[in-house]
Amino acid sequence: MPNELPQGPVKIIVSGVIGVGLLVVFYNLLSLKWFLFSLFLLAVEIWTFFNKYAHDTISEVMEALSARPLVPLVFGAAIGWALTSNFIPRTTEGLWIVLILGTLLGHFFWQFKRNGDRNNVA
Repeated sequence: MPNELPQGPVKIIVSGVIGVGLLVVFYNLLSLKWFLFSLFLLAVEIWTFFNKYAHDTISEVMEALSARPLVPLVFGAAIGWALTSNFIPRTTEGLWIVLILGTLLGHFFWQFKRNGDRNNVA
């Protein structure tokens, strides 16, 4: 699994600055419904820093789940549907949504190559 977060208070400050930066960007780029969705995901991620479970961040759970080939396939199919059904609008906002989702989904799957050991999943 990835390295543990340091135990000091600086992780809260750094994470907070990153979170506020993301919120500012999302607020300025996205409609209200997409901003609220992003806010919900950010709130879940913040909760994972403070709950009692080790390795419980969204990324770490996705790493464990993506050891099964069906998970990346389902994500790809869902994004394909969202684009072709106009769920993600064909506008400038839609372009930003696709870039944000692509970066987020990319980090879910690309970072695991770096870690090198995907066989230690439950």
